[in-house]
Amino acid sequence: MVAEDAQTNLTEPRLMQQSREDATRAGARLCLLGSVESPCPVEAEPTRSDLVGKEQPNLPHLLDATEFLVSCWILSGDDERIPTSQGILDRALEGAVENESCPSWVRDQLHFVDSRIGLQCVELRALFDWAQRAQLTTAPNPSYQSTQVQVSQRVARRMLRDLDVAEGEAENWGKLLRQLVKQESRSLTADTKPVGTFQTMP
Repeated sequence: MVAEDAQTNLTEPRLMQQSREDATRAGARLCLLGSVESPCPVEAEPTRSDLVGKEQPNLPHLLDATEFLVSCWILSGDDERIPTSQGILDRALEGAVENESCPSWVRDQLHFVDSRIGLQCVELRALFDWAQRAQLTTAPNPSYQSTQVQVSQRVARRMLRDLDVAEGEAENWGKLLRQLVKQESRSLTADTKPVGTFQTMP
């Protein structure tokens, strides 16, 4: 009896935490349409058809791509911060979506262009905006170098199930994205490093 009570005491807080996470995610998704004020307590998670609005026909696609990106990132490593500056993620994403491990529907949603400041993912700013408004990530840090994922791995797995994406495939794609981010960061550091010093002639 004592063992059962102890097990119950351990399980109840965990279930309460899971319920809060599910309610937060469901409420945030509803908030994206401006249907209710935040915070948004709800009893059940809305279906995707509930989130489709006439004024925002691309909302489901943006939400799907955002949830995929965030889930892959949080399941593939310990660092919860995603870079948001200097085009690092834009260039890394281009390489990652070209990989065969990337779902075709994600590849179809992301587009890349060469601009005067370099390669840019057209939808990336919108993805970050949706992620923050859905409480999947924090606002960028004061230096606007990165944003932090604030959903648990359990919620990430739930989102992937909703997207019909296998957890292992998502983890592998996330690892690829992280690797490309590191490569782009090192390349950027090398490009900005002084080549040498100049000496004046006597």
